[in-house]
Amino acid sequence: MGRRAYLLMAFLALLLVVVVFVLPSDSSEKKPSALPPFGGDFSLKSHLGDTFTLSSVQGSFALVFFGFTHCPEVCPLGLKKMSDVLDLLPQTSSSRLAPIFITVDPLRDTPSVLASYLSSFSPKIVGLTGTEAEIADVVKRYAIYAEKVALHDSAHGESGHAESGHGNGDYTVNHTTHFILLDPRGNFVKLYADDLTAQDITRDLALVMGGG
Repeated sequence: MGRRAYLLMAFLALLLVVVVFVLPSDSSEKKPSALPPFGGDFSLKSHLGDTFTLSSVQGSFALVFFGFTHCPEVCPLGLKKMSDVLDLLPQTSSSRLAPIFITVDPLRDTPSVLASYLSSFSPKIVGLTGTEAEIADVVKRYAIYAEKVALHDSAHGESGHAESGHGNGDYTVNHTTHFILLDPRGNFVKLYADDLTAQDITRDLALVMGGG
């Protein structure tokens, strides 16, 4: 078989695949492609042991931070910053802001472990954990990078993008470190990078929330 004949047959085969499997049989079935939705409601276990859903704080803005209790630096700093924001905001605004900390290490971060860890920060912060599948689902829907890494393979994450913890065993979790702001309906508003100060975030929140 000549080269031209071979190429022609390959082209016709590819064309057949496109016609049969890719092109819709009815133009009325054409649908625009769409990105998967960001965020959404979830049901996890709080550090107090009760069930927590995002819809349970509907009517309030939510400031969400993902991390884990064995995180050596970024997570404590992030939770301290969240606590400072709650202190800096006027009472009329802080009462309409739900601060949420979601673990990316559910195997180690049980409700009691979260409760002990969060005792060093604002009592308003709600810590959340769940099964590995539940946490993986929330991590995916909120576009969070979280990767379990063996300690001897872990590398220091770039500030604002990932954090490598010392762990308490044979692994750590590299993860993104920004804050996510959701509106009272649970819709995405914006991200706050971890290099922003508590004062920066507080000023912006006052504008976004309308000051009360």
